[in-house]
Amino acid sequence: MFCPSTRIESAAPAYEVTYSFTGQPTASDEFTNRHFTLTVYFRAEELAPEVRQALSGGKPSRADLAGYFAVHTNRAPVQRVAIENARSTFCAGAHVDGAWTHSNQNCRDDIRYTMVTGQSDFVTVKINSLSKAEERAGVAGAIEESKASGSKR
Repeated sequence: MFCPSTRIESAAPAYEVTYSFTGQPTASDEFTNRHFTLTVYFRAEELAPEVRQALSGGKPSRADLAGYFAVHTNRAPVQRVAIENARSTFCAGAHVDGAWTHSNQNCRDDIRYTMVTGQSDFVTVKINSLSKAEERAGVAGAIEESKASGSKR
């Protein structure tokens, strides 16, 4: 995994929005936890005035706040190299001391490769802030439709 180093250049006020979700446990989690969180930060100018008002006016319910955000996920297709079993030939053999050893020392594997399209191992999450008026006007549905048709908004 690529983990770039980061540093804080200047602080800016922001709203923190935390999403919780249930998913498949990660391979590195020895406790097989299925509950995860995703934290997103919005600058004040990125939120509609009524969203800022709802956030600053006491403790709104989660259901009310959820209506102000549209969450979209995408798992993009990727090209991968795969062994083409139908055109490849493999020599008989066995594992000896942890290494594959051919039964016939003169035999050579003939491995052919092909490109296949599959789903990415990564999921892209996009979170848009909406005003209630935009939500009622169907902007959330329009964003979803444009995503499904492959156009960018």
